[in-house]
Amino acid sequence: MGSFEVDVHRFCLENTNLNEDVVYSAITNEKTPLDSEVGVFFRCVWRTKSVMDSGGGVNMRNLQKFSESEPDRFRHLTDDEKLNVRSKLSDCELMPSLKQEETAILLKNCHTNVVSVFKYL
Repeated sequence: MGSFEVDVHRFCLENTNLNEDVVYSAITNEKTPLDSEVGVFFRCVWRTKSVMDSGGGVNMRNLQKFSESEPDRFRHLTDDEKLNVRSKLSDCELMPSLKQEETAILLKNCHTNVVSVFKYL
């Protein structure tokens, strides 16, 4: 992870008082349940990265940028692959929930499923 990403995760972990093992498990699982206690952690991460706003709305442009940049750490994505990332993200159901923590988990699940394809190619 880049230093900013580590800093964001550390910042959010410290500010949510969650168990690090619980958070790590949620980060590495493809599907986190919407009622998971880690929703507050993901809300912090997405808001810090400007993917979610303070009202719980989703900024798709910032999600796309972030989701395109993560696989680039493993290998360079072609323009076609970047288009594929955008297409897959647009297929996700990311309507804001009444609970921002649920929206944050929906974002996390979508992002994880989209970028996991590119990590191992």
